[in-house]
Amino acid sequence: ARVNSQNRTYKVGGVTDGRNGMSAMELKRDKLHAYKSWLFTDRFVVCMGAGIAADTSLAVTTSIEQSLKQGDFEVWNGNNWEKKDGNHAYTGKDLRFFHNRTGYIVLSGDTCVAGTERRTGRWSDFMKMYRPEEVAGEVASLYLCHGVRPAQKQYLYIVCPAVDKGFVSSFDLKSVEAIQNDSIAQVLFLPEKKQCWAAVYHPCTI
Repeated sequence: ARVNSQNRTYKVGGVTDGRNGMSAMELKRDKLHAYKSWLFTDRFVVCMGAGIAADTSLAVTTSIEQSLKQGDFEVWNGNNWEKKDGNHAYTGKDLRFFHNRTGYIVLSGDTCVAGTERRTGRWSDFMKMYRPEEVAGEVASLYLCHGVRPAQKQYLYIVCPAVDKGFVSSFDLKSVEAIQNDSIAQVLFLPEKKQCWAAVYHPCTI
C-alpha cells in the first residue's frame, strides 16, 4: 500500500487461508497513532487495537457500534439479559452486549460506554452530496473511552454477527487466545482450528 494524505504509513495489508482471514493496519493520521487488526472467522470477528496514542486535547474513543436502534439493546449480567435505555459506563474484562442479532464481547480495554439515545444530525456534515437537512432517530452505540492524550492504550473485543443471545451468553472465551497485543505485534491463537494468526509491525520473536 502507498502512503496517502490521510494515513501516513504503508503498513496496511491482509492474509487469508481461503476461509478465515486477517486484516491489519498502522493508523497514523493527524495526531493519532494506533495499530489495529481484525481476524475474520466463520463465526465471529476478533478486533484488536494497541499502541493507541494521541497528542490532542480531544477525548479519543474507539467506536465498536453505532446504528439506528432495531429492537432492544441488552447487557448480560452473568445470569440474564437486561434491557437498557440511556447510556451506561462499564468496566471489566468480559462485557457482553446484544443488539439487532449481533453480539459484542469486550475482553479488555478502557471504560466501555453502551446504550441508546435519541440523536439529531445532518448527513451533509459527513458527505456534501446530501442535503443539509436535520434527521433524528434512536441510536444504539457502543464505544471505548481512551481519554485525553492516551499513551499505549489497547483493546480486544469480539463481534458475533447474525446470532442469537444464547450464542453470545455461552461464548467460550477459551476459543480465542490473545498471545500478544502491542505496538510490536498482534497475535491470536484459535485452539479449535489449531491456527495462529499474527500481524507483525516490527521485528520480534513470538
